[in-house]
Amino acid sequence: LPGAVREQVEIVEGSHRDPSVLDAALAGASALLLVVPPLFTAPDVHEHYVSYARVAADSIRRRAVSRVVAVSTLGHGTIPNAGHLTAALSMDEVLRETGSAYRSLANPFFMENILGQLPRIHAEGVFSLPSDADRPLPSVATADIGAAAARLLLDETWQDQERVPVIGPDRLTPT
Repeated sequence: LPGAVREQVEIVEGSHRDPSVLDAALAGASALLLVVPPLFTAPDVHEHYVSYARVAADSIRRRAVSRVVAVSTLGHGTIPNAGHLTAALSMDEVLRETGSAYRSLANPFFMENILGQLPRIHAEGVFSLPSDADRPLPSVATADIGAAAARLLLDETWQDQERVPVIGPDRLTPT
């Protein structure tokens, strides 16, 4: 963290999957932003997401956190067992059950996921994606997700539970 930011925050080191770490971090807090870190080697992506959500839900209840924002998915209505999509939806359900005010940031494809393809784009002029080339691909930059989360965390007026779609303004296609 930059020095100016470090001076304004209390840092709690550790994993937010550890109840004691999360309890320490939430002491005196009125809001929580939950981001489940990716683990591409997780044997069960659903359990990976839900394990973070369960720990968070228990700490939210113990610490009486009134507002929770989580990075989720726009993938409502997807088929069962759709990997990260259905795992994020299960996370939402666990967090809703806390009774705290909740905002699920419903995000589509992350623009930054394209970065892994830069070498191939540069070398071969090829961009690969399992999608129709001419079909618009809803997308969002992670900076826009962060801005939406910050707005919600700073706004102390909301008290209900709601999905908040966060989608970039462009109707881009893979083409």
